[in-house]
Amino acid sequence: MTTLQEVDTRLIVVETKLESLATKTDLSEMNERFSARISALEARMEARMDSFATKADLAELETRLVKWLVGVLIGSTVAASSIAVLVQTLIG
Repeated sequence: MTTLQEVDTRLIVVETKLESLATKTDLSEMNERFSARISALEARMEARMDSFATKADLAELETRLVKWLVGVLIGSTVAASSIAVLVQTLIG
């Protein structure tokens, strides 16, 4: 059997822990703060949506980069061939 003193000791422990728990008011206030922050973040994201690249934008960029790379490759080959011919003409 538990004595009255043991019950009292356990009650003190429970009361001490209850002081650190959040109340419905605390949770409601926190919910309001989080809702406001989420709304602000959503608004910022919506404002920046126009600057994000779409799949079509990325596909177009890829095409342009491939064309540029092929052009540089052809230009480099022509330049190297021209230098080789010039050196062969001057030495030969």
